[in-house]
Amino acid sequence: MTILADKSNPFIKEACENLGRVRLFESTDFDSSMLAGCDVLLCRSSLVVNKDLLRKSSVRFVATATSGFDHVDVRYLRERGIRFAYAPGCNARSVAEYVVTALLLVAARRGFELRGKSVGIIGVGHVGTEVERMVRALEMIPILNDPPLASETGDPRYRPLSEALAADVVTLHVPLTSHGPWPTTKMIGKQEFASMKEGAVFLNTSRGGVVDHDALIEFARQGILGAVVLDVHENEPAFRTDVLDYIDVATPHVAGHAFDGKIRGTQMVYEALCAFLGVSPTWNYRMHVETSISLPRPALHPDLSLYYRLFRIIRQVCPVDQDDRKLRELADLPDDERGLAFHRYRNHYAARREFPAYKLTGDYLPD
Repeated sequence: MTILADKSNPFIKEACENLGRVRLFESTDFDSSMLAGCDVLLCRSSLVVNKDLLRKSSVRFVATATSGFDHVDVRYLRERGIRFAYAPGCNARSVAEYVVTALLLVAARRGFELRGKSVGIIGVGHVGTEVERMVRALEMIPILNDPPLASETGDPRYRPLSEALAADVVTLHVPLTSHGPWPTTKMIGKQEFASMKEGAVFLNTSRGGVVDHDALIEFARQGILGAVVLDVHENEPAFRTDVLDYIDVATPHVAGHAFDGKIRGTQMVYEALCAFLGVSPTWNYRMHVETSISLPRPALHPDLSLYYRLFRIIRQVCPVDQDDRKLRELADLPDDERGLAFHRYRNHYAARREFPAYKLTGDYLPD
């Protein structure tokens, strides 16, 4: 059996080499001819998997080591009898840590208090649940919106979209869907921005297509939005550059790119492949993960606000400001080069570790 796997999935070769012959590919250099003779395709979101890609292949199993799968034509796979798997929730904590870090940065720069502020969390799946837990730790007040869960459970804690949009902070954690009773394509447009309170902080780490970027620019230009954080963009990878002038933090789709989330994705697709083959898993990612990494104490001037102190500590492992600068550098490239550079930055991203991998010693928050 031949397994074709994206090399940006950490330890994917080590995980799968006992299951068959593993060939690695770089998504930016991918060509459908690489699928010749392959039985299994293990990819990430940078590869579009559809009829055009697979129609001449003998692939029997496809898995993406990502929590989302809008890049995969699942209906076509079903029609062809090709088994499919993905990695739901693998990077949920990674994204939530990004959201909290970006909030701390914006609060420090803009000089406002997070404690007591309301947070409209739109989409309460794996990521939204982690975000809820972390903002509660910051003594913020979550307002949850998730129509599918509300319909399924009848739980009154899931509030209408209008209530979530009226919060001090609005953060999106929904899949990109265009069908069904709750489509999310451009679900946030002029009407939704108009219903937000003046000065609201808006974050999108889900998919670029869930936001009408023309409307976003209009309301940000008018100063109605207090701050904007985008990790996902319209027309990725050749993202729109005109929106950057109105965004506080703009990063190249790396919120979920912590090493821990990526290696959990490897584990999940490996186990799914084992199940497909009817064998018991023997590889475990924990054999390759270091914990209790000492985090050096940054310089913390006593005049810094609490949020700037927290951000200075956290940015050592979640450098959203550095990623923001990098995306703005990419914006100066021609369209064709910009998309390729965006891909390469993501594929070769120096994956950070999640917060629990570190230990803090000493006096981190002086009086």
